[in-house]
Amino acid sequence: MTREQLKELGLEKDVIDKIMDIHGADVKKHKTNVNRSPTANNRFH
Repeated sequence: MTREQLKELGLEKDVIDKIMDIHGADVKKHKTNVNRSPTANNRFH
């Protein structure tokens, strides 16, 4: 999902900013959970 895609849907800039903030927080949370998983680090090396 990109800002441009959201803009093409007709969303206003402030709405896009809020969506991207929420999305960014979710991605960060999931990355943290993966990095804490004891098997995650071994699985991809």
